[in-house]
Amino acid sequence: MSTEINTRDANLSLTCNYADLNHWMLAKDPKHYLNLLKISRLSGDNVTNRINCRTYNTWDSKNHLMCLCMLVGDLRPRQTRGNFYGASTSISNELGLQILDALLVSGICLTDKNYYDDTVFDFIREQTIRINNALFKETLLLLEPTSLSPQTTDALLQRILSGETFTLKEKRPVDPTAPVPLRRLPRGGNCLSDVWSENTEYTIDKDRTTDEFLLFKTVDYPTNWWIDLSKHEICYDASSSIQNHTEHTILNNFIIDFPEPKSLP
Repeated sequence: MSTEINTRDANLSLTCNYADLNHWMLAKDPKHYLNLLKISRLSGDNVTNRINCRTYNTWDSKNHLMCLCMLVGDLRPRQTRGNFYGASTSISNELGLQILDALLVSGICLTDKNYYDDTVFDFIREQTIRINNALFKETLLLLEPTSLSPQTTDALLQRILSGETFTLKEKRPVDPTAPVPLRRLPRGGNCLSDVWSENTEYTIDKDRTTDEFLLFKTVDYPTNWWIDLSKHEICYDASSSIQNHTEHTILNNFIIDFPEPKSLP
């Protein structure tokens, strides 16, 4: 799958206000929408609030990922007439997966619910008006985290707060050909998002942890990553000498494991 950015859109990167990054553009010109997401990442612009914005404040409220689910695949013959969102749009599985990757990297919320209290996973399971979208549906359902419920997420955090050793790994994009997400570092360059090793073991840094923020450390040194306990986000201080900048990624975009204690020789 191509990950190149349209040069027309790339030229807008310095002045782009992302006014077109909305659910209507997703349906009207999904390739342009995808390019805007790529530009935001390369430019270091945070569009999380925009892509998680509900389309309406009514019964039909959905974030951009739920809107994408309404557009991937072909409409069933009996659904080809009507005035509804996506009535004249058909996004292929391939393009749909590329947009899904970009939304994940940009911080789309997988736990958001619509008016009927359905998550995107409930929504895609029950969606029946589209066909030829099996690959997109199957791939999206693979992202359903076991820690989706707040109760389970809180249980994970309680294990960390109790002092258990854990490992941390950011989930990879669903498109295996997509580049690994980049994060800005204090030195001003780009580096792989998992600047830590997935085998590195962490424990809570009790001296720096507060009621709001859970900070952790390795055996040898502290880190500049922390967990926002109220928002369930992994945060990273990427400030430089001339600019303050903090990265935020939802906790469910990470895999947290608790390795077995090492046995004594």
